Amino acid sequence: MKLKDIRERMLVSVVVLNYNGIEHLDACLTSLMNQTFQDFEVVLADNGSTDGSALFVKENFPQVNLMEHKENTALQRGITSQWLPPLKMVPSTLRF
Repeated sequence: MKLKDIRERMLVSVVVLNYNGIEHLDACLTSLMNQTFQDFEVVLADNGSTDGSALFVKENFPQVNLMEHKENTALQRGITSQWLPPLKMVPSTLRF
C-alpha cells in the first residue's frame, strides 16, 4: 500500500468528555481548531451538563461532533459505547 493511500484513510478522533465544563470549552476547542495538523475530527461527549455546554458547542463550534447524554454516566456511556480502543482521554480543561 502506498503512503498516499494510508494518509487518505487516516483519521484521528479527539474525544473530549465534558460535564458542566462550559468555562473551559472555548479555550479547549479553540486550541484544537488551531492545530497545524488538520486531519482529525473532534467529538465532544457531553454527559448531561446543566450549564449550557451543549448549546455553547452547537452555536460556537458547529464543526464539532456533539454527543449529548441525558445524565452523567462518565465513561460508561460517555464514549465507550461509541468508540473502539485505543483511546486517549482528554478533559475539557486541557489546552493543546
